[in-house]
Amino acid sequence: MTLSGKGKIYFLLNKIDDKKIITPKGQPILLHPSGDLDSHYPTDELLRLLYKFQNDDKILKVVKLPEINDYGLSNYENEYYGIEVTPKFDGYYQEIKKDPAYQKFIGQEPSTANVNRPKLNRKSLEKIWSLLQEIETSRQITAPEDNIAIPQVHHSKAKNEREKSQYSDERFTMLRKLEKESAIKEVIWPNNFDKLVHLKLGNRYFEVLNWYEKEYEKIIKNDPKPTESIQSPTNKPVYEITYSEQTREIIINGFLFKKLALFSLNDTIFSYLYKNPNTEKTGDEIKEASKENSIKDLNKFVEQLGFKGEFRQVFFKVSKSKIQFNNPITQEQLDEQGIKRLKF
Repeated sequence: MTLSGKGKIYFLLNKIDDKKIITPKGQPILLHPSGDLDSHYPTDELLRLLYKFQNDDKILKVVKLPEINDYGLSNYENEYYGIEVTPKFDGYYQEIKKDPAYQKFIGQEPSTANVNRPKLNRKSLEKIWSLLQEIETSRQITAPEDNIAIPQVHHSKAKNEREKSQYSDERFTMLRKLEKESAIKEVIWPNNFDKLVHLKLGNRYFEVLNWYEKEYEKIIKNDPKPTESIQSPTNKPVYEITYSEQTREIIINGFLFKKLALFSLNDTIFSYLYKNPNTEKTGDEIKEASKENSIKDLNKFVEQLGFKGEFRQVFFKVSKSKIQFNNPITQEQLDEQGIKRLKF
């Protein structure tokens, strides 16, 4: 196969992505000009591409060049190029994969994702677009090899079991629709409102995401007032805690943060705060509601839960006599506190 033009960019990116998966963490990705790249690139051309990715696109760093001895010779082991990808690589690569020219390059069949898609009314479109934004936010903070996790129910939007059931059923229906459109796949739906839904991206995810975005933009262009709250990029939930009284597990975006002891004081208090988020509570209110009279130090309580540093700063507002549990957390809230992301 002879490569030309964009094909050389696509082939190189594909190879980097493949080698990235099997390269141990902390070690450079090694590319051999013949063994890995099938001798598609003259030396000067390969260097130009790598330095373009490094200096212009900021998606990688060149950390090793082939070694040549004093006689102008090199052996196979010394001919490797070493690179390290930056956090921008995955996003750049995903954008490239949306290009129809790339899809043609890899032999992907023409898209059928938009064929026979029924026309949606504004309210339905807004709900699906909001769900896609939620999936996209989770994707951006999830490692490529991990499942994407989203809440089955946002407890701030459903106050009782009947509302939770209705909300859950609606989300299930929308996810099934996105699954049929190949936007997502392998959806794991728990039989518990407090558990997270796990899923993987389908091969048409970005295509479907773009379609719904364009359709939504068409609607708001004529009538900017939404029928229901559509979250701006800075007002979308970035982190959300779920807590089950059955498992007593505090889970943040699918990660187990802390498991509390059954019938413990911390379990009782946190359960109460979890059901009353974003509301300031006094120590006396907590004692009365939880029937616990042994609450002495709210600061100590937060510390015992494991919320320290930025986790405490983000999820709790606490003083000697008052406490507020914040959940979920939006990008806007993080920006206000000067926090880019939480480090687990």
